[in-house]
Amino acid sequence: MRFCVPLLGLLGLAIVGSDGAAAEPVRTVCSVTLHSDQEIRSFRRHLPAEEYRFVELTEATALEGAGRDTMDPDDWLGAACESGIRCDILLISGHFAGSFFGSSGKTLSSGELEERACRQDCPGILSHPQEVFLLGC
Repeated sequence: MRFCVPLLGLLGLAIVGSDGAAAEPVRTVCSVTLHSDQEIRSFRRHLPAEEYRFVELTEATALEGAGRDTMDPDDWLGAACESGIRCDILLISGHFAGSFFGSSGKTLSSGELEERACRQDCPGILSHPQEVFLLGC
């Protein structure tokens, strides 16, 4: 019975146009780029722009509708969670040693990811994605 829920969810993703043909919805790729943007550039090169929207969660531009006038650089994830963004794909990239980090000066610990997932206070980013890529070296 578990397989029925994802299947029904996938069926609900189709948007039917006025001609009756199903059109693919634009999917949102959320990235957390903590070091080089090489990985996200690769995704952008290979995913068609008309089918995928890219949102960088560490930047203030990702916070439209978040209700914050300014972004606390240390709470970029909290602000992104409050923004209501719903990610279909989540890409986290940076160096990794228990936490993701890099030249951006921002960090993301595995503990914070676990804590927010357990509290369920960031569902659009941590519960909604159908694919997650954790890229660290």
